[in-house]
Amino acid sequence: MLIDPLQRREKIQADLLKARSGYEVLWQQVTGDWRSAEKGCHGWLTYSANYLFSFDGLKWGLDTYAMPARIQGMRSPEYRADLAPLSLMVLTHAHRDHLDTNLIQALINSEVQWVIPEHVQEVLRGMGALPGKNVITPVPGQPIQKGALRLLPFESLHLHGVYGVPETGYLVEYQNQRWLFPGDVRVYDNSRLPDFGRLDGVVAHLWLGKACAMDGEPPFLDAFCQFFSRLGAEQLFITHLNEFGRDENELWSEDHFYLVKTNLKKRAPGLKVQKFLMGDRMIFNPSAHRME
Repeated sequence: MLIDPLQRREKIQADLLKARSGYEVLWQQVTGDWRSAEKGCHGWLTYSANYLFSFDGLKWGLDTYAMPARIQGMRSPEYRADLAPLSLMVLTHAHRDHLDTNLIQALINSEVQWVIPEHVQEVLRGMGALPGKNVITPVPGQPIQKGALRLLPFESLHLHGVYGVPETGYLVEYQNQRWLFPGDVRVYDNSRLPDFGRLDGVVAHLWLGKACAMDGEPPFLDAFCQFFSRLGAEQLFITHLNEFGRDENELWSEDHFYLVKTNLKKRAPGLKVQKFLMGDRMIFNPSAHRME
């Protein structure tokens, strides 16, 4: 993949301006669709790799985040009103593009059930932003139940060398569906993950190497594709695109997605690979072999 630095820089700026100008409408559309959803299992991206879910009317979030928390000069949404049906908020790690402290402080006195890893609690406690009630501390291997929703926490693979912070990933189970959310994986070593058994799908955050987004052939391309193809799922949803708070050398784009998709199709021809951008809706369905 040949990259013209000037053209890429200009496209990033154009995409950022478009995203900024349209975000208030996008947020209202996403949260409105989320609030009104009653049947089926759906997810919406509120930012690059940040989610709201409605599972048959059960309203929950994973690292839910609004773009103004990342990009200066934007007006924050009315979190309390827009997220009124929210019953569960799950957090993974304390990096700036995943931890919306404005959202947390807006909901801090609500009746939301929080799932906050200890390493994130430490950060929030230092900021005076740790909810004082309804907080579950996830422990790897110990399930968390919310109605028919079951979350199995595990230690994810975000630490790499001197970079990264601890992160908690989650296996999400609902009515016999099993979806893996490993988060911001940086060490593509399947042997360091638990055996998750059968998976209907995986939600992957695209990352192909530190400060390598301008490279024509990013160094972790093969490692990313090998890692996720080995998980054995039939569906792979790829997010973490156009995270506009990043330097251009760290910002992964749709061009990178297509590079990954081409590689994955050679490795795993039967794998259904889809990209999702901010504002998109995901539909979680069982694997094809279980619908036959």
